[in-house]
Order: sequence, then C-alpha cells, then structure tokens
Amino acid sequence: MSDPVVVPDDIQALLKLREGFRSVSYADTLGKLTGGYGHELSPREQALYPKGMRLPQTLTDGWFANDSSTAYQAAQLQAGMIGVSDPVLIKALSAVSFQMGVGWRYKFANLWTYLLHAEWELAAQDALATLWAKQSPERVKDFAGFVRLLIPATNNGDAT
Repeated sequence: MSDPVVVPDDIQALLKLREGFRSVSYADTLGKLTGGYGHELSPREQALYPKGMRLPQTLTDGWFANDSSTAYQAAQLQAGMIGVSDPVLIKALSAVSFQMGVGWRYKFANLWTYLLHAEWELAAQDALATLWAKQSPERVKDFAGFVRLLIPATNNGDAT
C-alpha cells in the first residue's frame, strides 16, 4: 500500500474535532463497529478488535492517516469535477467524504448537482434540509458555512 497523502493541518483538525476519538471499538449510530476517529472496521479488523476492545494508539493513528488521506484525495477529485480549486471547498468536501464516504454524492444527488453548477446557496440550503443535518447538525452547519464562503461578494446594486 502506498503512503497516504499529507492532509493539511486545518482539515485534520476539523475532522478530529467533529468525529471525536474513542480508544475502544464501539458500535456507531448505525450499529457498525467503529474505532479511533470514526474508522469503520473491516471484517478482518472486526475479528481482531471486537466491540469494547482497546485499540492501540499506533493503530488508530494509522487509520486516521489513511482515512483522512482518502477523504482529502476524493475531495480534490470532486473539486476538480466541480471546476473549483478553492481550499475552502476542498475542506468542505474532505469533511463530508470523511464522514459519509467518498461516494456521498450518489446519496445526495441534488446537493451534488448544485455544487456542480456553483449554486452555493442552494447547496447549503439543500444540505441543511437533509437527514444528515438532523443526525450531524454541527458538521452540516460547517459544510453549509464553507460552501457559503464561495458565494461571490456583490456590490449590492451600487453602480460605482
């Protein structure tokens, strides 16, 4: 396996803040066995680390490095598809890809379409109206806030 891509510190900090950390394996809100910073355990990992087992720090650090790298790389690709390379958008996309998985855009087709068309306010409103927003309100508020930062400043009709 290749080394993970280095994820910017501000993105790592956001992912850690919103995900939280657990040093033991646990069932997440969907009943999936999870550990560290929200890492969903593979079937092999589940056999090695059943629910309630303490997880070595080196293991959870490795999971976070790989998972955050995967999300960040997906965000860069998604931003390229949208045609915007702004770090704010990449941060927003990294966070949603980390939490929901890199295929999140298939679950949120309307949101993805708004992003593709640079309809930033509609994308923010759509995200805030999802079940995702009910389940993870702070993360969705973050996402909507980042997306709204992409709305171009206007001169409010001034003819100067």
